Amino acid sequence: MTEIYIVLKKNNGTLMILSLARRLRNLAQRADRKTLHKILTSVESRRAIVLYIAQIAGILFAFITQKINTNALSKEQFGAVAWIMQYLIVLHPMFEFGLFVSGSKMLSLVKDREEIRRIYGILIIIMITMCALISVFTFALYIAVPQIFPDSLVYQAMLYASLFAWVYVVQYFLQTVVQGSSDIHHLSLYTLLSRFLTMASLGLWAWLMTLDHVSSLVLSSIAMALTGVIVIKRINPIFDNWKHLIPDLKHINKEYGQHIYIGRLVTAPTMQLAPLLVPYFGGVAGSALYAVGSNLVTPMVQATQSISTSLFKNFAQQKKLKDRLIVINFLVLMSIGGSIYLFAPFLIELSANKSYFEALPYMIPLILGGFFQGMWQPFHLFSLARGDGRWIKNQQIVASLFDLVSTLILLPMFGIAGAYWQFFASRCVRFFLTLHNYYRTVKHIESKS
Repeated sequence: MTEIYIVLKKNNGTLMILSLARRLRNLAQRADRKTLHKILTSVESRRAIVLYIAQIAGILFAFITQKINTNALSKEQFGAVAWIMQYLIVLHPMFEFGLFVSGSKMLSLVKDREEIRRIYGILIIIMITMCALISVFTFALYIAVPQIFPDSLVYQAMLYASLFAWVYVVQYFLQTVVQGSSDIHHLSLYTLLSRFLTMASLGLWAWLMTLDHVSSLVLSSIAMALTGVIVIKRINPIFDNWKHLIPDLKHINKEYGQHIYIGRLVTAPTMQLAPLLVPYFGGVAGSALYAVGSNLVTPMVQATQSISTSLFKNFAQQKKLKDRLIVINFLVLMSIGGSIYLFAPFLIELSANKSYFEALPYMIPLILGGFFQGMWQPFHLFSLARGDGRWIKNQQIVASLFDLVSTLILLPMFGIAGAYWQFFASRCVRFFLTLHNYYRTVKHIESKS
């Protein structure tokens, strides 16, 4: 078997060589029926499987939703919807101030169920405040600076986005906080139900009435809002006797969460800068093409997110990642990425229509980018659970500088093609930076033990 090496430079200047092929071979030698049964029936595996099944079903619903949108809307209208969603993805982490990730870390260290519900209670109070802030900010942006929006359709959609921007805060809250308590079933419920309600509402509206970019955006937001309310109610938070948690939350946020927040503050806009600038270099229709292409690689990223998220609470107690996790993650990404490449024309026609075949030449950078993004997930989440927030912040600042420079070079030179290759370059750089931070974290843990 051909050896595949990833070479890293450690702080002491020595070279650390990871041979993925050797790990594959070793795993295969140990992979008898008893071992495989143990891996697949573990609590963590069941969590990962439940979450990924929910995400796969959610992806199926999302593809059907995309099919409804691309058949009912023009490329310009769908591009406006895609652009607004990119804007909201960039915006919502900015109003969290590190409190959600700090709360997630608190949850990962607590076992008492009543205390977990109280932590959820204080975090939900914080979340409601954040929801109000982001909606007011988006409306103010709509009023103050209409000239920044690349198209009148986008500007029109921004008004309605200001009414529902808060639903993305709820989504971010659930995705960030729930992993701390390993409450995978609630995260799975949110993923599945929100996608199903979006699909069903858009399909019914398109059947009975005329679907446009505004109604698509509004119906999607209502579906997410309704699902968020249902899941939060099922979490059953406690809103009394939580004041004693404030000092601990403040301490964790000061020592850890604020550093993560600063890192995400610079990461969110720069990592999504290329798709946000696509309308300026390739028209609003270019945003539609980019959205359809990038959505195809979503299963790669969500597969490894399922694995890593289900293990987050375990990471908080481990000294390093298990070899089998890295190998399994690699195999999953290779199999899904290869399948996407082989069946890309069929998948685009299935999830959109043939007019979006213009995205086909760019599937290689998208798949490669999805592979590296998937590979970094377990290393990143382990570092979040055990690492120093300042290291993660510095890593994200370096990555963000690369994203900024590469975007400003590639898009003016190559147009929309530059956005696809920037996607690949960004994820590749972030993978190696994350890997470096992971080994730094492991070395720090070992020095303390």
